[in-house]
This record gives sequence, C-alpha cells and structure tokens, in this order.
Amino acid sequence: MKPVTAQSAVTLAFDWITRLFHDTKPEELAEFLKILDQETLYDKLADFVAPHIAKRLERFMNTPERNLLAYFSCQLVMQFLTQGFCGCYDDRYVPTGSSNSYTVSIMIRQKLRPYWDALEKQRQKTIKAQQTEILNQRAEQYDSPDKAKETRADLSAAEKVQVLRNSLAARNNIGAFDDKGKLHHQVVDYNKRTFAAVYEFFQANPDFTVTDLNTVLGKCLPLPKEPPHTQEGNDPLWHARKAKDISFLIQHLDIIVKSLDCVDEVAPFQPVPADQLFKKESKPEKQ
Repeated sequence: MKPVTAQSAVTLAFDWITRLFHDTKPEELAEFLKILDQETLYDKLADFVAPHIAKRLERFMNTPERNLLAYFSCQLVMQFLTQGFCGCYDDRYVPTGSSNSYTVSIMIRQKLRPYWDALEKQRQKTIKAQQTEILNQRAEQYDSPDKAKETRADLSAAEKVQVLRNSLAARNNIGAFDDKGKLHHQVVDYNKRTFAAVYEFFQANPDFTVTDLNTVLGKCLPLPKEPPHTQEGNDPLWHARKAKDISFLIQHLDIIVKSLDCVDEVAPFQPVPADQLFKKESKPEKQ
C-alpha cells in the first residue's frame, strides 16, 4: 500500500462524505444547519456519522497503514462536516486549510437546494391559497351591485360607464396582495377623465361589454411591473403593464389585446382616436 499522506486522507474523507450525503435524506441534514454552537454541532454530527462510518471501517483494519489512513480520514470527515455546516473554517481539529471545508459546505447546499426549493414552493402555494380565500371573502362583501349587468351589450354607453365605475370601485375595495404579501387597495387608477373616455369608447363600440374590458384588465394586473431581462424599449407587454391606469387601457386597448393574444376572448371593437376619447372641455366665453 502507498504511504499515508494528507492528500490520501482527504480523498478518502471526501469519499465517505459523498456516500454519507447519498444515503441521508436532505431533511436530516437540514437539522444540523440549525445548530449554531460549534461544539454541540460536532457532538451531534459524531453521533449521526458513527454508524455510517462504521460500515466503511471494516476493510481498513487489516494493516497498520490502512488503520492509520482510516483514523486520519475519520478526523477529517468530522472537521469538514462541522466546519461545512457552521461555515467556520478555523482549522481547530486538523490543520488542512479551509478550502476542503468550504467544498463540503457547497456540497451541503447542493444536496439541500432541491429540498429548500420544494419547501419554498409549498410555502408560496400555501400563501397563495390563503390570499385567494381572503380575496374571495372580500369579493362576497364588496362585489359590485351591478355584477349581473357586466355581460350585457344592450345597455347604453352611459349605463355601461356606471356599471364599469361600480366594477372598478369594487376591485379597489376588494384589493389585491402585492409581492410582499400586503393587501393594498389601489388596484386600478381612474378619474373623471377616464369615464369620459370610456363613454366615447362604448359609444363607438356598442357590442363591447364591461366584462370584455374586465377580461383584458384581469390579464394585465398580474403582470410584473418590470419586464424580466427585456431590453429597454423592446418589451412587447409594455402597454399591458401600465394598464392599471384605466385611461391608458382604453386609449391603447387594441395594442394591449394583441400583445396579450386575447383578441378572440373579447368582442370585436374599433380603437377610438385619443383626441376623440379625451375631448377638451370648451371654456365658457367671457361676457
């Protein structure tokens, strides 16, 4: 057998650690990250590792050299694991430098990453279900009194404006959760100018309903405010991201519907020029 060297002990230690991680459930390893005291961590790891190492030691008891190699490798396993879990590379056990412990730290995180991702996915799913339940309850409390009229195309333009006004007010009253989990009530923006434009739009498109408009709006609101990794000026959903402003939505509805690929989900309509949507009020003549 080759003489026992530091490198041969390190190589064997990594082999044992690799096998240990392979045979251990990630949730078992995750428990060790909760132990902040290094001495306590060492003791807990020693108890946990002992039966795993015992399986490997039998074939190293036949010669003094192999026995010595196994002895040093056991020490390194405990050093690398302890420092790997606590992130403290102080060489307090066997002076081999911190790089090997850091490598084990990376191995630990690679082992636990799918486990952490699954936990986070489940956490987000639970939060989403809770938020949905809250919004459903608020919808029952604050829903628009004109909900049944939203699908009607036979209403006059003025009636549709009132139905939309109530629908938008209800949406803000119900609220929405932001990316920090906070319920806010400024879901959509509108003003007197908005409803003047809405009136002109419905006048020009009598078959278009409030439900049609809400369908488009419902696709716009969940969009992230900033496009992910999209070159500035080249975001195909730029208009849709700004559609919480209902005046903007009405003005650019044709662009937004096409960008969202939902042309077939709403009634056919003709865009109305901005100067017709937003007519300037004539000032009274001075006497």
